[in-house]
Amino acid sequence: MKKNVSLNIFVRFILAAYLTMALSLGVYFLVVSLNLFEEKYFEYEKYTASYSAKQNYKVQLKENSIYDKSLIEENKTYISNLVEEIPIKYEIDFISSDDTLVEYAANSYAVLSITHRVSGSDKPLILERVYELQSSEGVLNDKMTDEIILDFEFFESEAEAIVNNLDVHTRSELKIYYNVELSNDYFDERVSFDKKIPLLESAFTISKSNNSTQNIVITEKDYFDLEDDYLLASLGLFIVTISLMFLIVWRNKIFFTHIKTEFEKTRDKLLKEHDEVIIEIVTPVDKSGLSIIYVKNFHEMLDLEEGLRIPINYYEDERRAKGEFSLRHGEVLYVLEI
Repeated sequence: MKKNVSLNIFVRFILAAYLTMALSLGVYFLVVSLNLFEEKYFEYEKYTASYSAKQNYKVQLKENSIYDKSLIEENKTYISNLVEEIPIKYEIDFISSDDTLVEYAANSYAVLSITHRVSGSDKPLILERVYELQSSEGVLNDKMTDEIILDFEFFESEAEAIVNNLDVHTRSELKIYYNVELSNDYFDERVSFDKKIPLLESAFTISKSNNSTQNIVITEKDYFDLEDDYLLASLGLFIVTISLMFLIVWRNKIFFTHIKTEFEKTRDKLLKEHDEVIIEIVTPVDKSGLSIIYVKNFHEMLDLEEGLRIPINYYEDERRAKGEFSLRHGEVLYVLEI
């Protein structure tokens, strides 16, 4: 006979704990292997390098009775009619993690700008003229040095020739650009400098871009085998599936406590105390042609069993939650319903 098995609280707790741990472990394995179809790799530094780029200049003066030296340091104010040329020096210091050669290509040019001198921040451009200065290329070892001798008098005369043909108030400025392309099998870098020099002024100062330092890091990836991820995902899926199956089958017994009815209490008590004289049957007793005598209580059934030496049958109608004890003697059937 099929009966509802009621588990005590300790057993239910142990089962719930084991199923929860198993399910959590399976989910963890699946989460860990979520990147199953992604590339997995270890990234490391294959090549590193750094460089510092700087520019400096001095101003070469004509012979004069004002200064006792012909070269004036940078970041000063200079009298225009005393300036002859401006030597500009560019330096790049380079350090790398291996001996891979670095090629460089340098070029410089000047841009002469004539703008309308008006109040306000906007200066309408009247004319702009570009002058190629010099270019060079080669292999950079640890250091690259280049120098431009800027003919200040030439650009002053160029600006003056243009302005004299204009019947407006103007401002003249010379911009010096120096660009270096650095490259090898690992990287391509561009280093740029600029400088601004006012022209046709009685005195002027020179502004320039800041020196710079740059680090270069080239990384490479080592890819891992994904076989372990497939195994982990399969194991996780198996554990989750089995845990869910057990959880579905045992959910009522684990999470819900069954409270016995009066019928169940009476039945279980009688079956437990008198199991040696009771036979549980799965089909009802055929009562056709028999005389039916209903017994008042179970003690009467026990008296009949003792007197007749015939075991008591028990049949339960689970759908109606009713039970029937019966004892047959000849054509007489003694019955006790509970």
